Amino acid sequence: MNVYLETSGSMNGYVNNGQSQFQQVVYDYLSNIKNSGLVSEMNLNYITNCVTPKGNDVNSFVNTLNSTGLLQASGSKATTDIAALIETILDSTEQNQVSILITDCIFSPGNVQNPQNYLENQKISIRNAVKSYLDKNVFVGCSIYRFMSDFRGKYFDFRNRPSRIDMKRPFYIIVFGNAGQLASIKSKVPDANFMGSPVESTWTIVNGDFSDVDGLNDYGLLQSGPVNGDYRWKSPTSLKSVKISSDGYFKFTFGIDMKLPVLLYGEEYATNPDNYCNLINKQTSESYFLSIRQNNVKSSKFTHNATLMSEKPFPKGEISVVFDGRIPQWVYDCTDLDDTVLKDANSGKTYGFSYMCEGIYAGFHANNSNNITAKYHFEIN
Repeated sequence: MNVYLETSGSMNGYVNNGQSQFQQVVYDYLSNIKNSGLVSEMNLNYITNCVTPKGNDVNSFVNTLNSTGLLQASGSKATTDIAALIETILDSTEQNQVSILITDCIFSPGNVQNPQNYLENQKISIRNAVKSYLDKNVFVGCSIYRFMSDFRGKYFDFRNRPSRIDMKRPFYIIVFGNAGQLASIKSKVPDANFMGSPVESTWTIVNGDFSDVDGLNDYGLLQSGPVNGDYRWKSPTSLKSVKISSDGYFKFTFGIDMKLPVLLYGEEYATNPDNYCNLINKQTSESYFLSIRQNNVKSSKFTHNATLMSEKPFPKGEISVVFDGRIPQWVYDCTDLDDTVLKDANSGKTYGFSYMCEGIYAGFHANNSNNITAKYHFEIN
C-alpha cells in the first residue's frame, strides 16, 4: 500500500501536532489497515509536484504533521494540480497494490483567464489517467471518503489568495486498487467505524462485473404472490404469463445476494433504483420501474428483493436489470465554484470537486462504454 498526503499550503490548517480531527482520522484509518494484516508493506509519502518518501511508521507520520513539517516537504506549495497528483499516483499503482491519496481536493487555477476551462481540462486529464490505469489492470475500483475537520489557518481560494479562517472544512481520502482489495479493506475498516470524525459521504466505482465471479452475484426469481407479482415461475431466471396485479402493475420479483455491493457501495447507493437501468431485448427502456428492499427472511440466501414493474405487459424475450452506478448527488451538493468568500453556506464545499469525480467517472466509462458492475438477466416466455 502506498499512501500519499498532499502537502500544499492549503493543507496547513488541518494539522495541529496530531490533535486535529484530520490527523485522528488519518491515524485511525492507516493504523487499522496496517493492523489488519491485509498489507505486506505500507509506504508513506508526501506529495505535491513531487513525491517525498516518509518511511513506514504510521505513528511518526501522523504525529509529525504540523505546519512546519508540511512547509519543509519537497515541491511547490503554492498551487495544487489535482490531475497531476492522480496521474502520478496511478502510474505507480500496480495490480497487487493499493494507493491512497489524502487531500483537500481543492483545484488551483490561479490567475488563468478562464477558470472554467481550467477545470474542464483537469477533468479530461483525470479521465485519461484513470483510463490508462484501467487499461493496465483488471477489476479495479476507486473509493472516495469525505470527512469534516477543524481548520485553523490560511485558506487559499481558487485565485490563490489567502484568508485566515477558523471553521469546519472538508477533506478526502481517495483509495485506488483492485476491487477485491477495496472490499477487504472495507470489511476490516467499516465506514461506520472511523474514529476522530465520521464519514460524511462516500462513493465507490468499480470496473468489473460481479456476474463473472461465481458466488458473488447470486440471484433468482421468487415465487409469485400478492407482493411479488402474478406470474408463472419456470426456473430461477425464466418466467411466463405475467399478469396485472391488484395494484395495477405487471411485475415480477427476484432475490439478490447484495452483501458485496452493499459492502463496497453502501446500502443507500446499492439499493437506489437510479443506479440501475433496464434492458428489454438488449435495448434500454424507461418504461419499467425498479424497487429494492431488504429481505428479512433469515433462512433466505438473498439479502434483498427487487421488483421490476410496468404499467403495460412485459414483452416476451430477454429482460435484464443492470447496475451502472451514477455519480451521487452529494458530490454536486458539496462542490463550490467560487470560494473567494467562505460562509456557513459554502464552508462544507470544495472548489471544483465535482470535476474530479466526473473525470474519474469518465475514465471508468471511457469511449462511451457502460461500466456494468452487476446484471440480473431473465427470460420471459
